[in-house]
Amino acid sequence: MSALPGDRLVPHHALHARSVAMGLALGLSACGAAQPQTGLPAASADHGTFTLRINGEPRGTETFTVTKRGSQVHMSYQSKLDLGGDGGTEESRGEMIYASNWQPLSGQLSAKNQQGSHTAKIGGQPLAMATTNLPSGMTGTISTKTAPDISLADDSVIQFTAICATQRTGLLRVFPAVKANVVEQAHEHNLRRYAMDLEGKGTVRVLCVGPQLVGLEENTHNFSAVRVGAETHVSAILALPGVL
Repeated sequence: MSALPGDRLVPHHALHARSVAMGLALGLSACGAAQPQTGLPAASADHGTFTLRINGEPRGTETFTVTKRGSQVHMSYQSKLDLGGDGGTEESRGEMIYASNWQPLSGQLSAKNQQGSHTAKIGGQPLAMATTNLPSGMTGTISTKTAPDISLADDSVIQFTAICATQRTGLLRVFPAVKANVVEQAHEHNLRRYAMDLEGKGTVRVLCVGPQLVGLEENTHNFSAVRVGAETHVSAILALPGVL
């Protein structure tokens, strides 16, 4: 996370840099049938672990929980990633609160690697993110003029659930300071594959089973994440033919 607008457009995991939650009203359904048995936790209280990979090699994990509390969605995560070579290890954690439509409301985030650490606090109207970097002590704030559609402000994979949950496509305002064009690449029953173009900075493929995120692929730095226990779903989604 950076205090500079546009400096961080996808999670640090995806960038190998210094240092993605769900629309709970959507059920897992297929052609109007009863909810299928997917092996995933109920959408109203999701939890699990992602295996994080670079160039196909397992390099770390992210654990997460997502729960519905009244009209809000609460998400927490903790991750650790070995960047390899001189990159060292990066650790991050955070808690975010969203409206039921996955618009970001508030949060507290932190991350550290061998270069240092930073913390961030998100909140207010208009929404703003204030960061503090150590050991430099530098601070910065990014604020929005227009309410964002979704957030990619933290270091998590699970935040990309916003796409699965809302099934939003087209041009989206992404907090803190970017826009993304989202296209549905494939759809069969409750399996979906989306592509997010982050203002030409890279493309992220978001893999969904109903409102739940099961995988992520970032094309520029060969980063990927697969939910533990959902490997069969991920393979099926990746094999779906593209939408004509």
